Amino acid sequence: MSRPLLASVVCAAGGLALICFNLAPAAEKEAVDRGRENVHRPFNAPLFSRAACDNAWRQWGLSSRPAHYDEAFRQRYGLVEAPYPNQGLPMGFHEARGLFGKGIGNDCLLCHAGSIAGQTVIGLGNASLDLESLYQEVTAADGYSLSHLMPLTFSNVRGTIEAAAVVFYLLQFRDADLNLRSPVKLSYRTDLCEDIPAWWHLKKKKTMYHTGATDARSVHSLMAFLLSPFNSGDYIKKQEAAFADIRAYLLSLEPPRYPFRVDKRRAERGQAIFVSTCSRCHGTYGPGGKYPSRIVPVDVVGTDPTLIHAASP
Repeated sequence: MSRPLLASVVCAAGGLALICFNLAPAAEKEAVDRGRENVHRPFNAPLFSRAACDNAWRQWGLSSRPAHYDEAFRQRYGLVEAPYPNQGLPMGFHEARGLFGKGIGNDCLLCHAGSIAGQTVIGLGNASLDLESLYQEVTAADGYSLSHLMPLTFSNVRGTIEAAAVVFYLLQFRDADLNLRSPVKLSYRTDLCEDIPAWWHLKKKKTMYHTGATDARSVHSLMAFLLSPFNSGDYIKKQEAAFADIRAYLLSLEPPRYPFRVDKRRAERGQAIFVSTCSRCHGTYGPGGKYPSRIVPVDVVGTDPTLIHAASP
């Protein structure tokens, strides 16, 4: 659920307010536990069948099914092996039931789980994911083109996604109360190549997504990919409590420990340089670490302005 640029649009289009409240410790723990379960839950209808996953190799230009097929499937699309019983499916996939019967749906961990030194880490952006090839080839194995159903660009470069473009596309079909409508043309770019952020950074920040336009404690901003045309406005609104729990879970996460040996003397020298030179923009780490949420004009920072012009006002 890396959703750059789209959060404020979702709030404006749906007339949605932010949810910011404090929970008692026991209630907060219960919310975190529910949120931990919810990130494994497919909230959208499945787009393809189990048979499509099993036969995706036919789209790879091969004459026969590869040996160790489950591993080959994961490697081709940059998926992570599930560290829990998952019916042989990669992490991020689940069997689900939709309008057209039983199929495979995805959950948050398709994009928001990765691997470090062979260890699965939930909350780490999947830097290997090829979302475009995955959806195009697996739906083709089911006998149809996803591009004809929903002409979207899911990704241009492995390890990145076009999250904003997908949500802007879907917003064209929603009115201010999230009801489906005849599409209204919105202008947006499909070449942002957005990185998938690590979830544990959220609690340090006042805002989320690359524009810094939305409060980091917003629940509705996490719900943008529920705008699938297969979901009614009422269904989307009913998921608010589930996503409030997901927010509680995201705010509870800590980054994994560095898995290799650390040269303490070099690390201390590096820390001094970082604090004196870099932290004014990039924030500090460790207990009491803070993120400054600075806004730097693009002509000063000198970075690619494509993100700024990702969508029309």
